[in-house]
Amino acid sequence: MSNITDSFNNYIYAAGYNNSGGSNYTDYIVTTDNQSRLIVNPTPAAPTATGASRCGTGTVTLTAAGAPAGGSYRWYTVATGGTPISGATGSSYTTPSLTQTTTYYVSTVSDLACESSRTAVTATVNQVLAPTATNGSRCGTGTVTLTATPGTNGNIVRWYDASSGGSHFHEGTSYTTPSLSSTTTNFVSSYSTTTGCEGSTRTAVTATINPIPAAPTTTGGSRCGPGDVNLSAAGAPTGGLYRWYDTQTSTTILLEGSSTSVIARNVQATRDFWVSAVDASTGCESERTRVTATINPIPAAPTTTNGSRCGPGDVNLSAAGAPTGGLYRWYDTQTSTTILLESSSTSVIATNVQATRDFWVSAVDASTGCESERTRVTATINPIPAAPTTTNGSRCGPGSVTLSAAGAPAGGTYRWYTVATGGTAITGATSDTYTTPSISATTTYYVSAMSAQNCEGPRTAVTATINPIPAAPTTTGGSRCGPGTVNLSATPGTNGNT
Repeated sequence: MSNITDSFNNYIYAAGYNNSGGSNYTDYIVTTDNQSRLIVNPTPAAPTATGASRCGTGTVTLTAAGAPAGGSYRWYTVATGGTPISGATGSSYTTPSLTQTTTYYVSTVSDLACESSRTAVTATVNQVLAPTATNGSRCGTGTVTLTATPGTNGNIVRWYDASSGGSHFHEGTSYTTPSLSSTTTNFVSSYSTTTGCEGSTRTAVTATINPIPAAPTTTGGSRCGPGDVNLSAAGAPTGGLYRWYDTQTSTTILLEGSSTSVIARNVQATRDFWVSAVDASTGCESERTRVTATINPIPAAPTTTNGSRCGPGDVNLSAAGAPTGGLYRWYDTQTSTTILLESSSTSVIATNVQATRDFWVSAVDASTGCESERTRVTATINPIPAAPTTTNGSRCGPGSVTLSAAGAPAGGTYRWYTVATGGTAITGATSDTYTTPSISATTTYYVSAMSAQNCEGPRTAVTATINPIPAAPTTTGGSRCGPGTVNLSATPGTNGNT
């Protein structure tokens, strides 16, 4: 053994081999007491230590063993150096609140303040983080599937109906709710089957029940004959959309838009479409409402009967063939947009027509307003023939007289009358000559020209003159003596002059 002495020759340190020989040194602390005795105290062995763990933030109680009798412990936050934790001298040490795994160090201390080397001991904080969750939603009452993914250090998701406390009712990364009629919030935590730790923070996950919009109201459209039809809908939520379908159950959307009106193109016959209202913020779609595009038949064009008259004036025109209860529309031209007359009557009077001209008439279905093509109808103004020229006739004494006229239009005839106006034409007298019945006195007749269109001109007077037969003359005889000329004389009778 080698010795070191102080200035008073007191032994203060000794070092030597252990009792069993060998090459390891054993150190001893040497002190002097009041009696100036030297005591050699051994350094305590390092303690054994037991780490501990907890779930989540909080304190951890660590334990150590092996301090010599009457000894104590010192707890440190560092492996060497540093200052012991104040007041931590027992075989157990409760850490402050920890948020993560932390290593502490513990040594034993003899009753003579001899301290061992330090032993590491770990306070394990099993921190299981909150899961991430995906909310779910649906339109109207029903089940909703919610999903969640365990947070760091967790491998199972636990489902709760409260944000804290209570017992979990389901484990797994997905959960299908029972049928819900209103929005419901559940809560999920992460759990580790390895450590048995469950995260202290639960994540809210919401099953949203979005209301289904009311079915829209609709206004059908109609047109006359095949073509485009305007349809409309109303009642979508604010900012919402309308979806148009071909049938009540079709999955193919014909059109989707915010406009309340659409045009159904090239509709050939009356048919239904279907429209729903969509909440643009939720995507929820209403029931579908029927809307009808009606194709009304176009009536056939009417048949017409032309009218005519002799000379300017009113002309009767007529049409037929409108649908039952229908109307007729009369126009000035084939393309005019101005209706001259609309009436259920099949006949009309074109007033004050000055010359031959056309009108146009269509048939209208009063129940639908559909109008046919227009049919031409002609108001003909036939010219009135001029008064004929005439040649009077005469005879001597009672009897018939032949009268004559000229100037009727080509293809025309004549009418002979006994009166200047009115009356009735003489039956059978239609040629340019007329032989009177036997008359005994001069008589005036009247004749008019008739056109091939049966138009009659003004009458011209023509006279049948009956000249009286002169009375027999008075005579005076003559005589002479012997052969020779004899003078005779006569005087014309009444009405005679020679």
